[in-house]
Amino acid sequence: MIRSPSEAHVVIDNIGAFGAYVVQAFPPKMWAMLAPALALAFALPLVLAARRVVATRAMRGTRDTALKLAALPLLVLAALASVAGPMLLLADPLLVPRVLPGIGALVTAGLLALHAALRGMHLRWQAFAAGSFAFAFAVAAGAYSSAARQQGHYERRIAQDLADDLAELASRAQVRGVVVTGSAGAAIVVARMQAELPLLRALVPSYLREDDFNTRAFLGHHVDVVPLLSRAGEALDAGRVCAAPASRTRQAYVLRLVGDVAVADFRREPAFACPAPAEAPAG
Repeated sequence: MIRSPSEAHVVIDNIGAFGAYVVQAFPPKMWAMLAPALALAFALPLVLAARRVVATRAMRGTRDTALKLAALPLLVLAALASVAGPMLLLADPLLVPRVLPGIGALVTAGLLALHAALRGMHLRWQAFAAGSFAFAFAVAAGAYSSAARQQGHYERRIAQDLADDLAELASRAQVRGVVVTGSAGAAIVVARMQAELPLLRALVPSYLREDDFNTRAFLGHHVDVVPLLSRAGEALDAGRVCAAPASRTRQAYVLRLVGDVAVADFRREPAFACPAPAEAPAG
């Protein structure tokens, strides 16, 4: 939180950071649909309000008219700043979709203002503005639904494989618990969707990554053979982990027994740069 006017540059930096985050959340093709409608939603009501102020200047006086004209663009800037609100004053604000619900409210307000401004004009202008938003956000919502479903299938399959492999390992060796390291990342089809719509990287994260609350909750529904341990609480280093033979090698992870702790290192984003694993001899 800034504490003095000398730190005003933090607010400016935060405005740039929030703006860049929103711009980068959508691909250029989607902005090609959204940008004209957004510009119209903010510019047209502003122009009509300015015309109304000028038309009534005889009743209000020159000074009052000038003040109102100057206030109009400031109102637009204030509306844009309200999306982030008090977070603009933070030294290190959190940039994630869940802290920006004001974007939806601002877009809705812009559409209502645009509808009021276009009232009495041809229906095709209203259809263009509303249709651009509706089509773009319908595409985003459909992509999110599909990505979440595909990622869920991908992670449930990995969790079930891990439960089976741990059960098999525990049947022939003493296993005190399991540590998951690295990250399973996104399913291949989800990764492609995230490349097209960057916002999905934040909306559809991986629930299989080391020392993460969501990972513990997710695996708790699938793995009950041995307890899930924290990597921070175990003396695991690359030398010890890589020296242990691979008990099981899957497309998603390599399972090793390091002492009495099973280590499942996800291969998509591994924590340990071990050489290509070799299967442990059956026994």
